[in-house]
Amino acid sequence: MKKKTILAWLLSFVMVIMATLSGNAMPVRALTGTNNIEFQYDNTSLEFGEIQWKDSEDVWHTQTGNGEAEATAVRIRYGNNGALANHTELRNNGTPILADNKEALESENGLALESNGSYSFEHIEFIGSPSGPPPSNFDGISYFVWRGANDALCVHEITGLDTSVQPDGTIDIIYIPVSDVKDDTTQEQFEMENNDYYWLWSGAVAEGFISNYSTYSALREALESDEDTKHKYAIDPCGAENGKSTICTNGNREFRATIYDPTTFEGVEFSNNKADYDYFPNFWDPNVFSSTVDISGSTAEDPAVYESFLSESAIYFDNAANSVNPITGIRALDVPDDAVTISEGVARGYDYKIQFGSNFFDNVVFEITTADVTYYLEIVRTALQIHDTMAPGVTDAEVVAEVYYDENESYDDYDVYATIYYQDGSTSIKKLAASEIKMDMMGNPLPAGTYELEGGDGLKLANFNVSIDSSVVGVYFNAVKSGALTGNTYGGSYFGSGNGVYYDIESRDVIY
Repeated sequence: MKKKTILAWLLSFVMVIMATLSGNAMPVRALTGTNNIEFQYDNTSLEFGEIQWKDSEDVWHTQTGNGEAEATAVRIRYGNNGALANHTELRNNGTPILADNKEALESENGLALESNGSYSFEHIEFIGSPSGPPPSNFDGISYFVWRGANDALCVHEITGLDTSVQPDGTIDIIYIPVSDVKDDTTQEQFEMENNDYYWLWSGAVAEGFISNYSTYSALREALESDEDTKHKYAIDPCGAENGKSTICTNGNREFRATIYDPTTFEGVEFSNNKADYDYFPNFWDPNVFSSTVDISGSTAEDPAVYESFLSESAIYFDNAANSVNPITGIRALDVPDDAVTISEGVARGYDYKIQFGSNFFDNVVFEITTADVTYYLEIVRTALQIHDTMAPGVTDAEVVAEVYYDENESYDDYDVYATIYYQDGSTSIKKLAASEIKMDMMGNPLPAGTYELEGGDGLKLANFNVSIDSSVVGVYFNAVKSGALTGNTYGGSYFGSGNGVYYDIESRDVIY
């Protein structure tokens, strides 16, 4: 099976997935300037509330003159069943200001909190926020560091990382030939197969962090042993997918960069322009979701993977920039002739179009040829996202399937089934009921009985949760039309051919 890495990078002591409350994964943001923090609590547990980036008219607020962000309200609620969003963190000049409870937050930050009070900090960094272009203090510079010969700490400065947003909402990828990645002092060359590296913010140099270490091992220990240090200096890859010839980062949504091998890189770039689709799920945030796939070194047994949305029958793609050779042919493997139609020539600005005959074909491997090499790409068509709520101290963890469907439908138009796998090899099957959603994406309380939210262009979503404990090793999810397995006629499946879509507990990954 092929593993597809989800967005979660590392969970700190305050990081728990919010999806059981809001049903939405949250991308990465940073905000500078003087910002107000509003606290509401009942002295039990911490619950993420909201970052108010824009007003009710969806107008972004930025302050003119000094280039800093306008004062922005951030609400942190204390609630009986609260949990923090995955990758949620607030900092005051680099120092975390969140804690496990009200008393700890007060004592650790010198605060005397009153219910509904407002508190100001000089510099707030927020990891986990609503989508959309926020103010940014990124200076266009990062440092790529790696383990050199004899454990040397090698450092290479990367400049000119573009943060400008294109009309379609994307940020251009900056491609860096691996031959240019050399230690700035010793000129030691980075080798693509080296898996010991970090992308670091420029502050790691400006604040003297890197200069404290003479070996890579010492720097790695400093980053990995302290979550605060790591989140201050190391750049979250934020959904970027590395390949056989690429090392990528989406840089906390601030920039996109790819170190690539010009002699071997072959890539495929899919359209992520909303204008090309009837449905555009909110997890397809263009600055987090990777629409460029490195197919270098792929085989029929181990193909590269691209995840498309199930209800879109057509997808469009080109050769990715800086690929070695142009594509000369593409064909679908192991499906009937009329299952997939492949068109060449310009289609909506792309050289290739793939048209799927039906939703039955939700997992198809394609053979892609160039003048010199044959590659393999697996297109997985999905209508759900999966994550869990596991975290230190959480005893009632769940696996959460966010199911996306047409905005004209309802969650009760579908029956969702979970097959639960246990350590002893046994399984159990449960028909899941939609879970009540208590807060919207911005952390605002929702009316009792809310079971679905807007899920993107043309879509709604609902959550289906499975309780897990230490005996559970994974969960498969399938969905069929409501009543399809109990009535006299079969209404048809929605997603999850074969055993379904599998979520592995240990790796916290979807496995295809």
